[in-house]
Amino acid sequence: MYKKMKKGMAGKVGGMGIISLLLMLMIVNVGATTVNVSIEGIGDDLVIGTDYANFTVAVTNATNVTEIHLYGGENATNLTELHNWTGLSGTNKTVYYNWTNLTDGTKYYWKIAVLDNGTWVNETGNFTIQVSQDWAALLTGEEAYKTWITGGLLLLGFALQGSREYRKIGAILLILGVIAGAYWLALPMLGVI
Repeated sequence: MYKKMKKGMAGKVGGMGIISLLLMLMIVNVGATTVNVSIEGIGDDLVIGTDYANFTVAVTNATNVTEIHLYGGENATNLTELHNWTGLSGTNKTVYYNWTNLTDGTKYYWKIAVLDNGTWVNETGNFTIQVSQDWAALLTGEEAYKTWITGGLLLLGFALQGSREYRKIGAILLILGVIAGAYWLALPMLGVI
């Protein structure tokens, strides 16, 4: 009789250990709240070619999202609330906002604040509005100088096959790309952008 009782308690202790392990695994596998912000038309250089910014904010892996706030402005430390979505409930939420009447040549900052189960989760970023196209804008764009250098190298590669015209055009594009790249890299160091 004593052996049966001891064996029964060992089974309960082992069963409790398995339950504890399962609970720990469940807690570890709970993902952290993720806030993904996409802005329509934004390039790798964080430039938008329109005077508005269409935001899509997708919140995933949340416990219970109750509020989402979008802030924006020209000063990263002094943002104003553009829009809020309150009275929400659920684990995954997607919201949209169109920030209009933005000024050409201006750098804007934004912040998304999500209240998930009583805890705030923030995501921040910035972009520049560049509606007008001029030579300075083309020379300062990261994509422009990369494209010119790539095009120049490609045409110089064709020139190795004997075409004089490809060699001339390739050399010009390569030189423009190097100049634009140096210009684009020097501006931040000089404090211009």
